[in-house]
Amino acid sequence: MQRIDHPNVMPVVVQHVSHEPPYFVMPLAKHSLEAEIPRLSASEPDALAAFADICCGMQAIHGSGSVHRDVKPSNVLRLHDERLVVGDLGLAKFQQRDTAVLTNRHQVLGTDAYAAPEQRLPDGSRSADVRTDIYQLGKTLYHLLSGLSPAVLEFNRVTPGLRHIIRKCTHEDPGDRYQSVGQVLDAINLYMAATKPDADAIALFQAELPRVRDRLKRAAITPDDCVRLLGLLMAVDEAHNDSFAVMLESCEDGLLSELCAKCSRDMYEVVRRYLVYINKTLAQRTFEYADTVSRVLRVVFAASTNTECQVLALQGVLIVAVDKNRYASMDCFDAMLKTVRDDALASQIAEMLKHHEQRYRGLANRVPGVHLHKCIRHVRDGLVRQQGASR
Repeated sequence: MQRIDHPNVMPVVVQHVSHEPPYFVMPLAKHSLEAEIPRLSASEPDALAAFADICCGMQAIHGSGSVHRDVKPSNVLRLHDERLVVGDLGLAKFQQRDTAVLTNRHQVLGTDAYAAPEQRLPDGSRSADVRTDIYQLGKTLYHLLSGLSPAVLEFNRVTPGLRHIIRKCTHEDPGDRYQSVGQVLDAINLYMAATKPDADAIALFQAELPRVRDRLKRAAITPDDCVRLLGLLMAVDEAHNDSFAVMLESCEDGLLSELCAKCSRDMYEVVRRYLVYINKTLAQRTFEYADTVSRVLRVVFAASTNTECQVLALQGVLIVAVDKNRYASMDCFDAMLKTVRDDALASQIAEMLKHHEQRYRGLANRVPGVHLHKCIRHVRDGLVRQQGASR
């Protein structure tokens, strides 16, 4: 703690580690941030301001070469000068150390409701890195915003843009999370810029597109570019889902492919929200709108490495094809279905088709079973047999 000099990290006033027992002195705090959660959960701007202070403190801790491993509101203190400081580094460890590792490989450190999945694995706490702290930051943000324990995340308790940030922080795979606290802060700042009363979310998104498109042309687009663009997209309030759909549909095929390739888990949330919008508005849309939806979802299906996202994309094309009786979309659905070779993906698609068998029934005989994966063929053949028996 003494080596970190930052306004948002608890300072050490004096220390005497050679004394028996060793001791150090910190400033007296008013209370922990946990005491302020009832107030913060009623004020999103105040909650985000407090969270930004926590992130600044965590940046300093990570910058010093340490990992906290126990980030939570009760370990953030309000000093008498009103500063928020990250404290209780009792479970912290150096990311790189030249002394013996003190954490037992089977020891689970941290607080259960906030602990990252990897902390529960053998060697998990000992090998924790900055992404472990980012997971705990996501749980902390949820707690500040919702006022609820983060042991179970009820995402409907927070707005879509913040839901997106919390989901990305708390992905099970550390590689799918934000990779630095700076990325988390950037996402929060983007959300706040996009949700100001006088902000135009579409204008902010459209202003960002030329820069990203230029980097795409030069093959220089980065995961950060994609995260930023998706952050602007998901910051749109659910009351303005028309804007959300327009923004997504304005992305050309190449850009959609890059978003899927570099942010596959995040695109699942985008597609899930897009399908909610489609289901609510499709009856009022023109027949031609099915082509727009099919184009977006066809690209997502082909480029995504996330099977859940691919299943949702195929489901969306099935819905617009049947509900709008659009033959071009039916052709798109058939072509997507015939490309499926992966067993896990085929199994999930088969389950989806069973769930939507009333829609799929009318399309089942368009593609011979010989061209389909055996899992999908089983569903297809069953529906075709039912149709034959009914005649």
